[in-house]
Amino acid sequence: MRLTFGAGINELNDIAIDPTEAIAGYNFELGLGNNKLKPRSPFDLLGTTPNASQITGIHQLIERNGTKSTIIMAGTSAYKWDGASFTSLGTANANSEYHSFDWDLDQTILITDRNQVDVIREWDGTTLSNLTHGITGVTSFYAKYGIVSNGRAVLANVKTDTTTNPHMIVFSAFENRQSFDTSARGGSGGFSTGDEAFYLLSPDMKPINGLTLFKNILICSTEDGQLFKLVGNDATNYQWVDFYSGSAAIGVNSMVNAGNDVYYMRQGGVIESLKSTDTFGDVGTDDISLPVRDTVKDSTGTRIVYDQTNRKIFFFLGSEVLVLFKDLLSTGKSPFSIYKADDLTLNPSAAAYIEYQTSTDKTVMWGDVQGRIFDMNGTGKGDAGQYAIETKRKLALQDVNYKSLIKGRVFYRRKGTCELSIDYEWGDERSLSGNVVPLKASSSDTGSYFGGGVYFGGNFYFGGAGASDGTPVSQGFSAVGKGTSVFVTLTVNTSEDFAIDYIEV
Repeated sequence: MRLTFGAGINELNDIAIDPTEAIAGYNFELGLGNNKLKPRSPFDLLGTTPNASQITGIHQLIERNGTKSTIIMAGTSAYKWDGASFTSLGTANANSEYHSFDWDLDQTILITDRNQVDVIREWDGTTLSNLTHGITGVTSFYAKYGIVSNGRAVLANVKTDTTTNPHMIVFSAFENRQSFDTSARGGSGGFSTGDEAFYLLSPDMKPINGLTLFKNILICSTEDGQLFKLVGNDATNYQWVDFYSGSAAIGVNSMVNAGNDVYYMRQGGVIESLKSTDTFGDVGTDDISLPVRDTVKDSTGTRIVYDQTNRKIFFFLGSEVLVLFKDLLSTGKSPFSIYKADDLTLNPSAAAYIEYQTSTDKTVMWGDVQGRIFDMNGTGKGDAGQYAIETKRKLALQDVNYKSLIKGRVFYRRKGTCELSIDYEWGDERSLSGNVVPLKASSSDTGSYFGGGVYFGGNFYFGGAGASDGTPVSQGFSAVGKGTSVFVTLTVNTSEDFAIDYIEV
């Protein structure tokens, strides 16, 4: 039997499971056409804010001439960050949860606060200021959600001074981000051109808890309600109509646009595809989270970020990250892995898909409660440049037929020196046994080897040198036990890179 590693976690069936899938595990990488067992990228530590306080927002403005500015909200301070140093821009609210969206027309970003304790801000590359909104008689203007649609800035679940309107969506005047009106209702009379600012209410009068675009259609979700879509051409006829009855996102961050689809989490931790819902209705094909139902079933909401560069969708679930590899959705096999950090407290308080400070490449950066900024797609050894990675995969080997001896070989590529632990759980006896298989490095490794300057009694291994990086090699193993089936757990604790092609049993 050959074990390959082309698919992810499948928690539904540990008997008839596909040999490429895992019953459990974490920190392994997936990808279309990849059948190797490889570790996830490390979480590189990129910087720590001067106040070392909880990061509440990560934002970036890229102007048309390429000028880039990144804003970090942390505790009571707002900083401009160039990747190395921080410059104070003024104050922030430590109790906020900031999110931003681009207003490209004026090369500006608008910043909203999910907790509505700080007003809507704007950053133009030079000044961080309160948004000029134009609403008569209103001093402080707040919003949980914001997006640009059809040439207008759209703000949802709003608050004016001390008056909360969680069911209200306000639309700026056409191509004017600083002109709003909470007294002119869309779809009614009184508009001369249709380009004026206006507002709409959610049809079920429930609070808005999600706002996104799907196929250039504006979609909103209501709390404990359903999904609606915007139809119409201008202020005179815009209106919300039903998109998907009986379903809505949960939490306050549980919707994400991922290119050709929108993914969202609804009640029960179910992750659904809006494209499948739109095409097929409320059927099983729109629930993409079936393979990881045990992992998500108790979720009451999640922060979701789409990594367009690597085509991954990150669902931040407390101390772990559920990772959906979008390219695997069409294969019919599980597209999920889980990222954990053993020695690093994985507690993201903000995350965003932005460019690196020194290039036009993009990545997902996240911040934590200690003011640290991490790269989800790092290049260092281990998390934050110092922590080891653990990769674990559990697979069921069937039809052992009471044999008392398993023999096999691990086929892998020379990369870094590490050890693969193979632990066996025999079905009938519930007995445990195991092997440790050394994975050897390339010739660039500094470890000792026979033929080098070593001595008996020292730490060395066979064949450490003389092979280039990526050379295919193999190592045998055997195990004694008894049962009609055996579960095999593969574990690698290392800060080194490695790649296992397959295992023959």
